Amino acid sequence: MIQEDKIIKALQATAAGGFIGDGAVILPDVRAANRYVISKDLLVEDVHFHTSYFTPEDLSHKSLHVNLSDIFAMGTQALYILCGISIPSNLQDYAIRFLNSLTLACQKVGVILTGGERV
Repeated sequence: MIQEDKIIKALQATAAGGFIGDGAVILPDVRAANRYVISKDLLVEDVHFHTSYFTPEDLSHKSLHVNLSDIFAMGTQALYILCGISIPSNLQDYAIRFLNSLTLACQKVGVILTGGERV
């Protein structure tokens, strides 16, 4: 498997005016003087967490903050997040608790949960 730092270096060469960091990218807005930081960090069960001992509230906290930390590391503040989650059908109550907790966690830090995808 190719290492993350090698992927980042390869992408930096083709960033089209953006700056790629570890887990985030700064993109210029070609229509204005603004810049945008975009981040996506994926958490995988049995690699980054286990539902057997991670409560939905613990997982929502971790998933929010690993993504916020990438944005903060780029020297900026998060305004919005999207959520992508894949939870087996036998854990639907877990999913509902996770999403409710994520919504509350976002409110606490002043970030707007704008949507996402649930599989």
